[in-house]
Amino acid sequence: MIIAINTIQLQTNTINFDVDFLVELMLYKAKQEPNNRFVFIVNTPVDVSELPTNCTTELVRKEPASTNSLLLFSTVTLPTLLKKIKADMVYQVAGYGCITGNIQQIIFLNTAISSKALLVRKSLQKASKIVVGSEMLQNALPTKISNQIAIRSKFEIITGAAHNLFKPLNYIETNLVKDGHADGRDYFLAVASVLTFHEFINLLKAFSAFKKWQKSSMKLLVLGHVGDYKNQLSEKIATYKYREDVQLLESEPLDVEAKLFGAAYAVLSLANQSQYHLPILQAFQANVPVICLENNSFSEAINSAVLTVVKDDAEAIATQMKLLYRDENLRSQKIAEGQSLSEIYTYDNAYQQLQKVGL
Repeated sequence: MIIAINTIQLQTNTINFDVDFLVELMLYKAKQEPNNRFVFIVNTPVDVSELPTNCTTELVRKEPASTNSLLLFSTVTLPTLLKKIKADMVYQVAGYGCITGNIQQIIFLNTAISSKALLVRKSLQKASKIVVGSEMLQNALPTKISNQIAIRSKFEIITGAAHNLFKPLNYIETNLVKDGHADGRDYFLAVASVLTFHEFINLLKAFSAFKKWQKSSMKLLVLGHVGDYKNQLSEKIATYKYREDVQLLESEPLDVEAKLFGAAYAVLSLANQSQYHLPILQAFQANVPVICLENNSFSEAINSAVLTVVKDDAEAIATQMKLLYRDENLRSQKIAEGQSLSEIYTYDNAYQQLQKVGL
């Protein structure tokens, strides 16, 4: 069987945690199924020598830069490419599908694309199966879509997993990361694919409250895209009392990102951009406690292993930061709970769930 994996997304400056996870899951699937051939449709050249032997790539040189160009890609370019490679089915990891032709396709619904978009509505109607990360997203079908009952019957749920690069660091490794990124000091790591200006200001307010209480050299590292308001942000940081203790990293290679997680005092995941809870699972696997937004899609187990805050509540964020800092027993407890969950949320578990989709 020839299985295509479409990874082409709408051109943006942000990283999509979920698509990265799903591509890794497809690579895991390829390793488990050596008799099938997998063709990854990509927008940047890939070193084929690093892929499983049953994997190849097809390069799309012009990435869609607007919803109209994405619609054209899904109706003309992608179906033509699938015919060229003689694909038997396609996994649509970028959140939309072909809306022409009759190829079997599994669509991984993507929160980064508006569910109200015409392309998404038509994609769901054409999909053989629709995969989501939680029941909450499954219940969020656009009201304008027809045949709601028939479409709901297509839904399947799989859970996420952290890349194996995310792991606990030893004392020497931790200090090397701190020396290289935080002047040798402990730090909170705030992570999001993109932070709005309002979210960033709330984060600074919370850090200020923590620093006033703690009066130490603790730093705040921010891993997330802030480019859309960089000038506005520069003005704010220029007058921010603790500006020397805040560092904007925007994006880093995955191996560097994993080390930043592993050496962090705690991870702050304050922007819900991953339906598979990837920053949280990455922190769990790195043995680092997590402060995150309340989320109805959390399983009961995840909810008990994290410290949660209400959106836009800077005081609550600061309170949880203080609590973790002064209560080492609580911090150790959260690390242990997260470590136990990381042994459940694995690629093998996600693959077994995917197999139940039945295509």
